[in-house]
Amino acid sequence: MGVKFKSNGVIIFEIDHNNGEKTLRQNLEIRPDIDIPMKWVAGMNFDGFPACDTPHDAALLLATWMERMAVEIMGHRNFNKIDFSENHPDTLE
Repeated sequence: MGVKFKSNGVIIFEIDHNNGEKTLRQNLEIRPDIDIPMKWVAGMNFDGFPACDTPHDAALLLATWMERMAVEIMGHRNFNKIDFSENHPDTLE
């Protein structure tokens, strides 16, 4: 998992998954809330999310990807050590 800090305060966690055939990238983006000072919001982006046969299949696949993101973040060796202040490095691997 890579962590990138952007100049506008946005923090991006990048996670790549490879199933042996294809590598897919997930991004968790954390940004300052534009409406509430000192608060943060998060969103997830997926590159290459495949089409599914049914809405049920799509929901289950999305849940699986979200679970992988959660496991990666909670298990990341440096996650609790990341400096989220303004004095952080540009990138942390």
